[in-house]
Amino acid sequence: MLPNEVIIKEWSHIATGTHGTVKKAFIQKGEFEGYVCIKLFTEEWKAAYERETRAYELLSYRGVRGCIPEAYWKGCFPWSRLNTARTDSDEEMYYWLVLEYFEDCRSISFDKLDIPTAEALCCSVIRIHEARVLHEDLQERNILLVKEGGSARVVLIDFSCAWLQPHPRTLLTEYKRLLGTLRLEMVQ
Repeated sequence: MLPNEVIIKEWSHIATGTHGTVKKAFIQKGEFEGYVCIKLFTEEWKAAYERETRAYELLSYRGVRGCIPEAYWKGCFPWSRLNTARTDSDEEMYYWLVLEYFEDCRSISFDKLDIPTAEALCCSVIRIHEARVLHEDLQERNILLVKEGGSARVVLIDFSCAWLQPHPRTLLTEYKRLLGTLRLEMVQ
């Protein structure tokens, strides 16, 4: 259950994917007010929700930071706590993952990557693999370039297809696939 002291003041739609819906929410907790990203999963996609939450837990436990969003909370959320009208589609939403929200970001485009950004992406994937997590959906839409204080960092999102503790050869296959994609897209 979301801690009682948290109030969601407003929220808006960000995206709808295969496994869930993503919303931007303005929350208040004590004196803190700010935006978070809420990923919603229906009962049908409970397995994807569990994969994603376990991936974030493992990455956090193993000290992977900066190249993934921070996960603040997971669980079931009562709709009665929202300051919004309920619709039939809202009724289905049951599992919630509350993540860091990035104010200034964009999905990357492999064919427009510069060498430093490509290197940062590869280093991020290596860090995730060192934590024994296989992303399994490394596509442009799941890789953000987040601008902060005049610089940018690569952030991988959407771990709903992730594998935990995969065989090292599987990790190497994903990395080689990414390198092959980068070579093809960046050289053209």
